Amino acid sequence: MAVPAIRLIILASVVIVVLATVGALAPTVERDESTRPVGAPPTAAGSEPRPLGEVVEVEVPQKDAIEATVGDTVVLSLTPDQADRLVVRGLNVEEELSADVRRTLHVPVYRSGTFKVRLTRSHRTVARIVVAEPATTAPRDRPSPTTPAPADPTPASVLP
Repeated sequence: MAVPAIRLIILASVVIVVLATVGALAPTVERDESTRPVGAPPTAAGSEPRPLGEVVEVEVPQKDAIEATVGDTVVLSLTPDQADRLVVRGLNVEEELSADVRRTLHVPVYRSGTFKVRLTRSHRTVARIVVAEPATTAPRDRPSPTTPAPADPTPASVLP
């Protein structure tokens, strides 16, 4: 009974060594994450992130509200005077910023609402993003497949 257990242990060890060797020899895939929109999931290597709607470019700090629509991408450009962390709660944006280094952040807006752009270490709100739902087109006056179309009026000569 000890021989099958030893064979199983040897087989498991060989499999582990083979998998470790294959993993070590596999090529590494490098991705340039600097162009990925903040708060967006990583993209496949070689593919560019594309905004769905309009691109709204803004220099921060901004006193007026930044207006956007769901599906737009807000591009924030700023140069903080000290190392800080930029946060946009509700849009999953959290980015470290270096002092006196100009940064351009691509923020995809995927839900409506009002979102503060804050520098957390300096306790400042530097902008406000107001996101509206996209405009919908008015429905056409066409009967739906479940609602029958109105029938032609019955001629008076057929009525009793």
